[in-house]
Amino acid sequence: MNATAADIKEGYKLTKVGLIPKDWKIKDLESIGGFLKGKGVSKSELINSGLPCLTYGELYTRHHDVIQEFVSFISEESANNSFKLEKGDILFAGSGETLEEIGKCAAFINDFKAYAGGDIVILRQNSQNAIFLGYLLNHEVVNRQKHKLGQGHSVVHIYSSSLRKVEIPLPPILEQHKIAEILSTWDQAIQKCEQTITELKIRNNGLAKELLTGKKRLRGFTDEWQSVKIGEVTKKFSNRNKELIDARIYSVTNTNGFVLQSDHFSREVAGDDLSNYKTISKGDFAYNPARINVGSIAYFEQEQGVISSLYVCFRTTKRIEDKFLYYWLSLEKTIHDFGRFGEGGVRIYLWYELFAKIKLVLPSIEEQKAIISVLDEAHDELKLYEKKSAVLQEQKKGLMQKLLTGEIRVNVK
Repeated sequence: MNATAADIKEGYKLTKVGLIPKDWKIKDLESIGGFLKGKGVSKSELINSGLPCLTYGELYTRHHDVIQEFVSFISEESANNSFKLEKGDILFAGSGETLEEIGKCAAFINDFKAYAGGDIVILRQNSQNAIFLGYLLNHEVVNRQKHKLGQGHSVVHIYSSSLRKVEIPLPPILEQHKIAEILSTWDQAIQKCEQTITELKIRNNGLAKELLTGKKRLRGFTDEWQSVKIGEVTKKFSNRNKELIDARIYSVTNTNGFVLQSDHFSREVAGDDLSNYKTISKGDFAYNPARINVGSIAYFEQEQGVISSLYVCFRTTKRIEDKFLYYWLSLEKTIHDFGRFGEGGVRIYLWYELFAKIKLVLPSIEEQKAIISVLDEAHDELKLYEKKSAVLQEQKKGLMQKLLTGEIRVNVK
């Protein structure tokens, strides 16, 4: 819907990129700097330490808005054939997999020597706040333009000749500084939270490994652990949905456990006939026999659901606590061992008959419960920080929307 005079609030004006404050300007990127192109730096040239460099793929995976820390390095010899960056440069990914992500960028704000590899387009400028530009040029108001300028299908490209035409809303330089400062504060909080999450994951993995294998004992427990096969403490089942229970359809993932099929695939891929599907209830386990070696095994905590007949389903006996087994199945060593017990050629399958032969050591039920309590507490602490990080990122997203469009003005006095 087109805005009318009545829609434009006082102090704002309607432009090609939307409503912006009257004292902001619309400029194309060509008017604020020149465009250059990165070069060189093949994967074979990357070394463990040396001169910092950036590959175009890292603009998607490592660097968001502002380059905080380099993870790739090259030798002096390779640097001579690469492109040297300058403070204030904005680096765009010149290639990508989709139109939606093409042209993702980050600002280089350091004084030290650093280099850009091929498929990177560089905007060299020194008239605007580089941090502000890093945020703005990844914002929706600019992304919509970049999407239209991308070329290609299986691999999408964007060129400097197209990026020159991108139009951006520019506030006065003092306001740019303030906006950059505010958003950087949120980024610092997110970064600190993410660092804590990384540390907690390392701690939790180490704690689980020690407690679930008996290498570390909790105070008050001295009984010897017993070696058992999984088949001795679990039972396979295959309850078909013959009664056509109208339950939700789930899939098993290696990252999030059970997920709704409609969420995992953006839609439900099952047909109307669910009679051949398996029914699962709270406390059941299921795994993908072709992907268990990468961790595709999950514990069901909802009341009821149905899953594909391709999954292997089982339940525990009274000899083992569900949570104890779940934590043990999540250990890196356990997941690695799944591959050793499977059968097949290019793709390894681990059917229940083979899965049941895998051994683990079990403490008493009382000690299992005590271990679960410790691991649950550690897990809850991790989830708390993950939730905090998600909240901070959502807050930053909202701030960017309001600050980068001038919807909210900042005090620069």
